[in-house]
Amino acid sequence: MIQEKYLKRPKVILFDVYETLLDMSVVEKKLNNLLDSKRAYRLWFELLMQYCFVENCTSKFNDFTSIAKATLQMTAKTFGTRLQDEEINNVMEMLKQLPIHEGVQKGLSQLNDLEFRIAAVTNSSSGTVQNRMERTGLISYFSMVLSAEHVKK
Repeated sequence: MIQEKYLKRPKVILFDVYETLLDMSVVEKKLNNLLDSKRAYRLWFELLMQYCFVENCTSKFNDFTSIAKATLQMTAKTFGTRLQDEEINNVMEMLKQLPIHEGVQKGLSQLNDLEFRIAAVTNSSSGTVQNRMERTGLISYFSMVLSAEHVKK
């Protein structure tokens, strides 16, 4: 058992936004229906994360929306179809309207009460995430919201 004297209080607690704070289940249902597969969303999200990580290893920066759209088409191709621009744009719009996972506000409130410094990190654009966090009330818990677009990585 680790003794408490060896445990250090973290200086900052970082939270990812999509899937961690915001509930992606509506996007999952939409993509699975669009591509007629229970695996479509998982495949797309895995591709999206892989391509975001690959972008970190290159000197070229592509924004989250561009990567999300491209990986949506790649996923559709895997299922033998092609998504229309309108369908892709509808999915992108859904990402701006995601609900908060149950228990997130309570957990953040408890961390705030314990005076932890909390920050959010995201591959998405800062404007999109900032707007969503303001509209859900989450922004009050965070000392900063960091986006890949700030550092182009």
